[in-house]
Amino acid sequence: MKILRRWQKQARDLIADRLRDLSSGNNTILIEAGIGSGKTLTALVAARDALDKKQIGRVIVVTFTSHLVRQWGKVATIAGLNLLESRGGNGALKDGFPVDAQGYITTFASVSSLSDIHEANANSLRTMVIIDEIHHLGEEDEISPDPNKSMTKWAEDCYAAFKNSRFVVALSGTPYRTDNKQIPFVEYHSDTYRDMYLLKSDIQYSYGESVADGICRRVVFETLDGPVNLDILLSKDGQIVDRRNEIVRFEDNIEREKWHERLAAALKIDNEYKPISAKNQLLIDIIRKANNKLNDLRVTDPRAGGLLIADNKDHARKLRAVLKAITGQDAILILEDVEKASDLIEAYRDGSSPWIIAVNMVAEGVDIPRLRV
Repeated sequence: MKILRRWQKQARDLIADRLRDLSSGNNTILIEAGIGSGKTLTALVAARDALDKKQIGRVIVVTFTSHLVRQWGKVATIAGLNLLESRGGNGALKDGFPVDAQGYITTFASVSSLSDIHEANANSLRTMVIIDEIHHLGEEDEISPDPNKSMTKWAEDCYAAFKNSRFVVALSGTPYRTDNKQIPFVEYHSDTYRDMYLLKSDIQYSYGESVADGICRRVVFETLDGPVNLDILLSKDGQIVDRRNEIVRFEDNIEREKWHERLAAALKIDNEYKPISAKNQLLIDIIRKANNKLNDLRVTDPRAGGLLIADNKDHARKLRAVLKAITGQDAILILEDVEKASDLIEAYRDGSSPWIIAVNMVAEGVDIPRLRV
């Protein structure tokens, strides 16, 4: 098994200490650490320790997509755990999982669709629940979780399923929500001024530390401005009476209400299949510059890859056509959370193709170290 780094050992020891004394009633620990830091392995090694000491009898992992279920399953094997991978539905859980399984890995969507089954599984044995990227769960702006108040659907069902679990290990690289909804299970500082930064993390491993330790690369955000064709709609009494087109740049001082429209226009694909006649030259420039940067990186790192994030399936297909028209490069498309998508992600991760285009699927937690642009 991989040797744990210093911060991982600290997290492992803290979980063990907390499990030895649950008399305080605090049965949740939050680990805040960024991408590539090793949260997954840390949580699973701690779970194996607890199973070996008979402190718990089952492990349940909840994550975002079926691809991450598979990824967690591979790390569980490294950690010495036998966890059932429940992907693409709940059939295995409805039928009961193998007696030799020490628990299972599932998705937020699965918990939401069959909360009662997950609650029964969590309560039938002393269970450690590991919630991956817990900020996906949100509730109204209150400190203490209350099943009678408004939560997002995922938060409501996860809270119902796991509120009586023996121990919850919450993981997040970004432990806050921009909609200001509080996150269930975890704790917040008791302060009269509440905002998204007052959440209590038991262990923190920052991005800066991960760069210093050689775990993550430095991230560089490059700026690129250019002409954006912005359609201005003039209305009167709720009816559009005129339409005009303005050429704007991001450095231009325009009305705040039009900021979103400007950004949407900059990303819009119209007739960009023919780059020479495209309205949106900024998008063309972005893709061309990104591809040039990737080509430069591949001189010394031949497997370096690039990711284009699409808004929806139609947008992804159009981006693929634009990329090919501009650069001659094709891209792997990852459009939805299905078994085939996981196979494609793994093939890209292990291969050397330059570009991948994804809708939601290649996001936080997905392990593709060769992505550079």
